[in-house]
Parts: sequence; structure tokens; C-alpha cells
Amino acid sequence: MRPLLNGWRRVGILLVMLWFVSAVSIALVEQSSESHGFFVLQSIPDGTIIEGNKITLPDGKIIAMTEEDEFKSRYEKEKTGKPFHPWEIDFAKLPSVPKVTVVRWVRLGLIALVAPLTAWLFVEVMVFAVAWVNRGFAGKKLDS
Repeated sequence: MRPLLNGWRRVGILLVMLWFVSAVSIALVEQSSESHGFFVLQSIPDGTIIEGNKITLPDGKIIAMTEEDEFKSRYEKEKTGKPFHPWEIDFAKLPSVPKVTVVRWVRLGLIALVAPLTAWLFVEVMVFAVAWVNRGFAGKKLDS
């Protein structure tokens, strides 16, 4: 038996499609802006080796953290009252380090597909439950 596609379900299909297109559009805009966003982040390239205050990129280029950058990082960390450790250096924030755009696929999938489909399932179950309870009360009215 084919499921019924009444007007409300068709509206739901359109809303889910609109939600999906909107989420993917936001991710594309974030990716083209080359900045941190909800679905996209800028990171150092995969295969980069970090050793103390220098990094070796996958192509073999070595970039050392300048004293000025290290001082800024140390100062920002110590303003919070916590000691500065070399492994806490965020090389992705340094302007001399090349960045690559990384899409957070799990987050995009959860927001674009799982969230609206879960909401749809919840609404369908609630409509079924309300109709089931209503049928139970309708039977009482007929008996009396």
C-alpha cells in the first residue's frame, strides 16, 4: 500500500527540502569565506609534523614560530592565570602557516538531514497518538 501524501505531508516534504538546501548553502558560504564557521574550519594541512615551536609541512617546508608570535601566545595564555605549555600552541592561528578548509561533515549531516527527519518522525508519531486517543474517546461517546 502506498503511503498517503496529504497536504500536510507535502508541506513537510517541502520544509525538509528547504531546510536541507539552507544548511548546505550556509556550509558553502562558510567554505568560500575561508574562515571558521559552524560547518567549516580552517586547519593546518594533514600530515604536518609539529615539533616544539616549529612545524614541518607535508611538502617538507619548515616553519618556525617567531619570538613575537610565541610571546603573543604566551601572553594570551598567561592572562588567564594558567602556565603556557609548548603543546598548546595553535599553529592554525599563525599567519605564516598555510591553512586548508575542513568541512565538518558529521555536523552538516546531523543538521541538514537528521534534525529535520527526527522532527518529522516526532510529528508523525504525535499525530498518530492524538488520533488514537481521539478514537478511544469517540468510542465512549457512541456507547453512551
